[in-house]
Amino acid sequence: MKSTRISGHPGGIDREPIPGPLHSGRVNFDRVLPGSGWHLCEEFEPGLWFCWSGPETESLLRVPLGKTKNRMVRVRILTALVDPASVKIQINDQPVELEVLPEEPGWILQGPVPKGTVSGKRESVIRLSTERTVVPRDVDPDSTDLRPLGVAVAWIEFERVQRKPTVAFGVNDRSLSRVILRALDRSARWTADPPVRWRSVANATRKVLRRPYRAVRRLLGAGPAPNAGQPSASPLPGETPQTISYAQNAEDVVLSRTFAAVENGFYVDIGAADPRADSVTKLFYDRGWHGINVEPQKKFFEALQRARPRDINLNLAVSDTTGSLAFYEVTARPGRSTLTSRLAEFYRTAGYEIQESVVPVVTLRDICAQHAPSRFEFLKIDVEGHEEAVLRGGDWDAFRPAVVVIEATDSAAWELILIEARYREVLFDGVNRFYLADECPHLRNQLKTPASVIDNYVPYVYQDLLAAARAKR
Repeated sequence: MKSTRISGHPGGIDREPIPGPLHSGRVNFDRVLPGSGWHLCEEFEPGLWFCWSGPETESLLRVPLGKTKNRMVRVRILTALVDPASVKIQINDQPVELEVLPEEPGWILQGPVPKGTVSGKRESVIRLSTERTVVPRDVDPDSTDLRPLGVAVAWIEFERVQRKPTVAFGVNDRSLSRVILRALDRSARWTADPPVRWRSVANATRKVLRRPYRAVRRLLGAGPAPNAGQPSASPLPGETPQTISYAQNAEDVVLSRTFAAVENGFYVDIGAADPRADSVTKLFYDRGWHGINVEPQKKFFEALQRARPRDINLNLAVSDTTGSLAFYEVTARPGRSTLTSRLAEFYRTAGYEIQESVVPVVTLRDICAQHAPSRFEFLKIDVEGHEEAVLRGGDWDAFRPAVVVIEATDSAAWELILIEARYREVLFDGVNRFYLADECPHLRNQLKTPASVIDNYVPYVYQDLLAAARAKR
């Protein structure tokens, strides 16, 4: 990259205002711009200039914005030394809700300009802030660049958005509100149990809209209609097909949403346990994925061998060394079995029977080197107190899952390992912590939300009970 000055102003930043007002269009870094908190402008390729944010975490531009009603702000980032999803933008101190879109090279951050942002102001302040700045030499010892840098911005654009009435079954936003209020008024059983409640509201609304029952439920955002629990074969347009979740806290639903576009993915499951009950990977195996299952308990390992012929199943444990370690099996609750003697003693004190044995152990680095690709979709770790040792045994430069899921409520002992490996926590669902690789910010929006009714899923236990009830008929 070629570095230069523009018009003798460091970084192409000056106090002189931009002729305006700017109703829509693009602010490029190929000319003098009023603001502060930017480095020298550089040429990425012929005709494409950019500025690094820094040395502070906050960078400012002063732009004479015109009308901002129905406007979208878009920021072009060519490269970054921090997570682009952590970038925040404010216009006149009003935050913009940003969406991160991958764009080769780099990303585009975009979001609607808040209403009333520019009212009565001759000059608007665009504030771009990052969580931190990074010195390139700290990341690459061969680099001679000692500047604290954040993100490389090529342009900031304001684009008019043509707003059209939102239509759902022929009803726009305002009439939809009236329809729902009318339906609630006509529903005498609104406080009843949810299935009865929605049936009552739907029936009242159907008379107004003259639409089928399922369509009315979808219009009201109530999800699929109450039924015997069988997955729907034909979801409505825009509705997520019903999913059966096998994981204990619907972790597989969150991951399924995140990797919805992946047809033949790869996973590594440390502490796989049963191939079906409480399994994070069963849903993906049924969809054609494959991966590695590591399980030291022989009963679970043999079940995995029978149920997962496409997978690589390993009957051993994972630590930060290679050799053998004591393994403590909690016979009444095998999912609590552990390599940690402190936890084993706790369970013994609580009255559980503990069977001690010696199991072979290898490192995560060794497993990945023999069986895994260098890049894959997710790594799941459920090792009951042995998380730090498992993470220390990984080669996080050579093998990089996009997402790391760890069953743990306390991460203080080991989270720094993942942070130094360029992973950031995106979601804690109360049981599991989801970490996203810095190079995969495009997955953040899909990963950051816990599983909910919007995901249209049912637990496998519910399906099993339903099948048993049908079998008795």
